[in-house]
Amino acid sequence: MLMYFRTKRSRIPMHPEKKRPHSIRLLLILTGCILMTAGILRQEAAAIFMKAINVCFQCIGIG
Repeated sequence: MLMYFRTKRSRIPMHPEKKRPHSIRLLLILTGCILMTAGILRQEAAAIFMKAINVCFQCIGIG
């Protein structure tokens, strides 16, 4: 079975065996979620928010 994927100009044939596996995408999403959870558990979110507040104040000229 020949599959197609669309581009802006034309349809280009793509063979099923050349499809990229969704497992790589799922692995990257899962890794990102695990690292965000680890950062939250280490209470790094508060430090990031404080840095963001300081940068905003410096850009506006308040701080």
